[in-house]
Amino acid sequence: MSLTPLYLCVDCGGTKTSAVICNTAAQVVGRASGGPSNFSYLGPVPFVTVLKTTVEQALSTSAALSSIGVDSSLVDKFASVWIGVSGVDSPNDIRTLTATLSPVFGIPPGNRLQVTNDANLLASPLRVHTELENAVTVIAGTGSVVISFARGDNQSSQASGPTPFKEVARIGGWGWILGDIGSGFEVGREALREILIRADRLTVCGMPATIAQSDPKSLQSRVLEHFGITAVPDLFGVVYSPDPLPAPVQSLLSNTTSDPSHAFSGGNVGPLPVISLLPRERRLSQLTPLVFKAAFQDGDELALTVVKRCAGSLAHHIASVLVPPTETSCVLRNAVDAASSVLCLGGSLVGIAAYREIVLEELARLGHVFPIVEFVGGGDVAAAGAKGLAAAGKS
Repeated sequence: MSLTPLYLCVDCGGTKTSAVICNTAAQVVGRASGGPSNFSYLGPVPFVTVLKTTVEQALSTSAALSSIGVDSSLVDKFASVWIGVSGVDSPNDIRTLTATLSPVFGIPPGNRLQVTNDANLLASPLRVHTELENAVTVIAGTGSVVISFARGDNQSSQASGPTPFKEVARIGGWGWILGDIGSGFEVGREALREILIRADRLTVCGMPATIAQSDPKSLQSRVLEHFGITAVPDLFGVVYSPDPLPAPVQSLLSNTTSDPSHAFSGGNVGPLPVISLLPRERRLSQLTPLVFKAAFQDGDELALTVVKRCAGSLAHHIASVLVPPTETSCVLRNAVDAASSVLCLGGSLVGIAAYREIVLEELARLGHVFPIVEFVGGGDVAAAGAKGLAAAGKS
């Protein structure tokens, strides 16, 4: 091990790999980003290549690390290593990957070398707030998932180092068709549903559903403009038109016609609008910035209704893993108490302070108040993990 203890955390995601190194004072002394490293997509050899390259770059980013030396080996460089990996969920995958990475870092399997799913990194603040027993992590971006954690059992430790977290319960993470409650996808979907509901109500009043929206700044007007349509009923064609063809098929068609978009439409109805070249779930989730701008900057009543509804759904989702504030006949053995937990939030949606506040207000209304709430930004998850290792190393 190096003379100066260093702590490494790597966030291995489907989009990029982030490696952060901290010293014993929990100060970031090295940082680097690399390519995608979803284990289930890459497989063992490409995964390890991306991981090693990124960590080596992190070691080389600080003059404070020059005495350590950067070479082709990462052996004996770190006091503790935490690797959060997208695509690693099963205990068998974790054991396999831990055995693969152990010789890379020269650390035997145990507390000093932890391999978990990348979602576990969000619970890092629990290492810092030692007075609390649990962490409730909430990822709410395009999708959503809620996971609760407890401090692990140190008695079974195979080596010194920070005790791994124990996952207690998980709610959500079902994808856009079945779940993504309180997420960016749901915000987009609920916005369209509210627009359609209000248009339908006009027919009950004896007015046409295609009545023009008088305010060009209203959410309805902005949504119609975004999709390049002029009437609410036209939303069905935008939302339900098929997903774009796979890339190989698009390439084949582009070689048989001078206008690929014309070929996608069957060659009879002209080019498809650009929005139709997006997957259906993205057509909805990309509406979120429009909804939030209309709600928080313009005060649009429809947009505020949608935002409050989705924030309320997310709050109830979080409450599913918490001890009910009142007596219940159902024994929730794995429920955790908000009063003894840190709430760890991550993802672009809960990164917006106004949305966060609505979620917390609804949780309080349900009787759940967390003593500490932390938002871990998208680029700071690995940093939070490394700082948490450093904090645990001092305790």
